[in-house]
Amino acid sequence: MTSKRFSKSQRVLKNREYREIYNSSQRGGSAHFNYHILVYRQQRSRIGITVSKKVSKNAVDRNRIKRQVKEFYRLHQDQLTVGAVVITAKPSCGRANDIDRYASLEHLWQKVLKWQSWHLRNNNEIEQ
Repeated sequence: MTSKRFSKSQRVLKNREYREIYNSSQRGGSAHFNYHILVYRQQRSRIGITVSKKVSKNAVDRNRIKRQVKEFYRLHQDQLTVGAVVITAKPSCGRANDIDRYASLEHLWQKVLKWQSWHLRNNNEIEQ
């Protein structure tokens, strides 16, 4: 059983890494979030989270959204195996309640997993 901890090694930290992921061609979104994926085989998948001031002028609100995304990822991290994903909050996320945000994250995650399944199938890689 894998650990459900969210360590520093599982995060995208550097600006250069964010730019590399944003330049990848795979992206999508849901009502309140967008995602970008960069495919690489590494021991662990990684996540980056961005919430701009367009979402909310208050740092407290932006940090709450980041914590919610981190917690969602922490609980679902074992499902992602293909590389790094950056989740970006849309401006509508600041006006949404917690239930709507979680539903939007669920929808986004299903899209990510569906794409991952397609990618693994088309590249003859076996899902672990």
